[in-house]
Amino acid sequence: MQVYEVVVGAKLNVSNRTCLAVDELGDLESPGSVSHEWVRILRIDFDPELSGRTVGEKTEAKVKQKLGLWHMHSLSMGGHIMIVKVVLLSVLLYTPLVFPPSKRVTHRIQRAMCIFFWGFRWEKVAWKTLYKDRRAGGRGMPDILLFLWAKYTSLICKLLMDAESKTACLVRYFAEHILGHWAVFTPTNHGLWIYETLNQCCRAYSL
Repeated sequence: MQVYEVVVGAKLNVSNRTCLAVDELGDLESPGSVSHEWVRILRIDFDPELSGRTVGEKTEAKVKQKLGLWHMHSLSMGGHIMIVKVVLLSVLLYTPLVFPPSKRVTHRIQRAMCIFFWGFRWEKVAWKTLYKDRRAGGRGMPDILLFLWAKYTSLICKLLMDAESKTACLVRYFAEHILGHWAVFTPTNHGLWIYETLNQCCRAYSL
């Protein structure tokens, strides 16, 4: 907590703060309470392993619940796609920005979407056609997995490159000790091609 306050220039009210102990805490004294099980922050559960398994299971259950409610309605193909855009993305856009869904959870969510569209019958339209843009003869449905990972990657890029970001302050603080002899404390000011490319991608695709 003291390191965080020094780096980001913010004062924490430690009287009502809870720390999550990751690995062995040892004899470290913390001014706040320490949890060895899990901590809930903004409706997201963090376990000591930081695995995100609980978050993935809860997200999957919520997705299936939403799709199950709308599956009882008689919807057209456009209606199904609209539910995916409005209802499903709103559920998936929050927690995966902290814990990206695992392949197993993603597969089960895609299976639930398949049942939502076709029930237990054969597919009438290929998924590739659904993902295509309308101008290319498709239906314009977002690719859930690609969408989530694109948002997650863009968030990481913003956190690492934004000069006002608290995360960027922490990265520069520790990078100063690790990479001090290379003089790359603020890599975005050194014209490295990787950072320039990431900035261009963020601007081009409005990420």
